[in-house]
Amino acid sequence: MSSTPRNAPPVCLVIRWSNHVAADAGPARLLRRLIEARLPATWAIEQPAQSAHLATAPQLVEHALLLPRVDVNFSDALADGLHRFSAAGHDVATLAVAGQPPRGQSERQLAQLGVRAIVTESNASGSGSIRPLPFGLWQASAHGTLPSRRRWLRRVGGVPQELVAGAVGPAIITADAAELIRQGARAWSELELAIDQLETANERGAIRIATVADLAAELTRQAAPKPQRSILRAA
Repeated sequence: MSSTPRNAPPVCLVIRWSNHVAADAGPARLLRRLIEARLPATWAIEQPAQSAHLATAPQLVEHALLLPRVDVNFSDALADGLHRFSAAGHDVATLAVAGQPPRGQSERQLAQLGVRAIVTESNASGSGSIRPLPFGLWQASAHGTLPSRRRWLRRVGGVPQELVAGAVGPAIITADAAELIRQGARAWSELELAIDQLETANERGAIRIATVADLAAELTRQAAPKPQRSILRAA
């Protein structure tokens, strides 16, 4: 077992698994590799039935709701998706979306439904970010993507080298199951290399692999007001 120090920067791996991708076409292979590496991951899925294929390693899996579209029906789709997961016995604290959720009432609705973190696609600059939202929510955009969308210097596949070195703070890496299958052998080789390096960095304490739900809970604790200590000494 790894004894990763608690002060190591947390890095979250988010697997985006669309419902049209068969489990044996890639997700099962990816899960086996993560089990071998003993790395937890947040699996963003569309349907509760997909979770049955993740049951072999419940201690390494966080179930998240994947909404592949953000449109005028976002509020209804969100409520319906979370209801289906709740009915199947899964509490969902993380939402993964393809775009940007509507601002305003969406944060209140998300918090009321138990969501604590939103994972979006990388921003236009390609650099990820993690920022607080109203009602105790956190929004994160990916710092690295697998398979990579372009050629990068100092990257392990689509993962910035500095993430593996542990030189930065909390970070999100996303892997798209559909793209891994579409791009074939090159993409899988890239993913294997990234997991190998993340596993090594986690074991030597340079980073700490965590789920998004765990990261959100940690950030919330850190942001909580600290009780003030009296400057008066007891007589």
